[in-house]
Amino acid sequence: MFSIAIGCDSNADDMKNKIMDYLNSQGYNDVVDYGSTDLYPEVAIKLATAVSEGKHDRGILICGTGIGMCIAANKVPGVYAAILENVYSAERAQLSNCANVITFGAQTIGIENAKKLLTQSDKSNRNYLNGREMAFYAMQLMNVQLWLDKINNQ
Repeated sequence: MFSIAIGCDSNADDMKNKIMDYLNSQGYNDVVDYGSTDLYPEVAIKLATAVSEGKHDRGILICGTGIGMCIAANKVPGVYAAILENVYSAERAQLSNCANVITFGAQTIGIENAKKLLTQSDKSNRNYLNGREMAFYAMQLMNVQLWLDKINNQ
């Protein structure tokens, strides 16, 4: 079963609740609420750690702009958090960056836009590389670059 973790700061309670309702209406029944607090880094780190440990497949964090939650979540090894503000960024967050946590700004996008971004993110999940696959791919690219550097220096 696909598990989604969600959390927010006190500025985003309303949006979080609406997103949870939307996810449930779309058939996502395993949505775990990590709460809301003025101390948003605590929520972000707690949720991101749970995603990194494999307790949830994806995470959603919401604050006023999405920036603070994104910065805090990205402090956790194995977490790739991205702010979603438009459909293209939602697509690329998955396809290019393997985001496993997405963030929204409750003060910068409305609930209808958030739903569209969630829908696009979900579509892009089909082509998702997990964090280990991404790290392996990056190592392959680094080895190729080292090899090319060696050839060029001869």
